[in-house]
Amino acid sequence: MGLYVSSDEPLLLSGGHIVAGSPRRGFVTPRGPRGTAIYILELVIVGVVYFALANAGGAAGYALAQIAFGFLLALVMGAAPAMLVELFPSEYRMSGYSVSFNTGIGIAGGTAPVVATSLIGATGDLLAPAWFLMFGAALAAGAAFVMKDRSRDPLR
Repeated sequence: MGLYVSSDEPLLLSGGHIVAGSPRRGFVTPRGPRGTAIYILELVIVGVVYFALANAGGAAGYALAQIAFGFLLALVMGAAPAMLVELFPSEYRMSGYSVSFNTGIGIAGGTAPVVATSLIGATGDLLAPAWFLMFGAALAAGAAFVMKDRSRDPLR
């Protein structure tokens, strides 16, 4: 008898972990962009492993991969808001943060299903989205490493 997992349970567990875990992860994350970059690099390292687990592990593998991705996402999302706020002067801090964050989410998140489907169709490789995720995570980590660390500067 196999493990039955409905299609929405892993997503709910992952989302719940992100909501509950992000504030805690933000508290324990090393301050500054380099700490965030370390967590982003984890996506580069384990991205293909989690995709392979979701692909070949059946329902239980899919559930474990989804929850593991939620854990990694909570690590990044716990520190990213503070890092993004530190990038902008107080006169337009919230506008800069909102526009940059929502533009990135809209472009990356809004096109993700189309890009993933297109990559699989073009290559025939079910792990093609993992390679794309790892490439994007490597670019993000590189950008975080070259950002000026303002974590110790006053916000005003």
